[in-house]
Amino acid sequence: METADDDSDDESFDELLFDNDACKKTMETIFQNTHQTQYFADLYKKAASRMFSEDQEIGLAILCCYDHLWLFKIVYEKFLENPDSIGDDSVSIALFDKI
Repeated sequence: METADDDSDDESFDELLFDNDACKKTMETIFQNTHQTQYFADLYKKAASRMFSEDQEIGLAILCCYDHLWLFKIVYEKFLENPDSIGDDSVSIALFDKI
């Protein structure tokens, strides 16, 4: 029999393992690396518009959700390898269209 104080369910366990500081630092790093690139600025604004906003950091948060994270990760890794290639390749276009 579970009591109200029982934190052993899966959701509570996931919350205990989540490192908010590491997540925040990683998102800040990604944003600092990308926000001045036209492709990412446009992408962040488009993603933010789903929340009726123009805040690019909200757009980044949208891109880091489950539906978009896998594709955003691929685009970001390609950007780190070759910043000049972003926006014209099929993966970048697919992500922009998906948002």
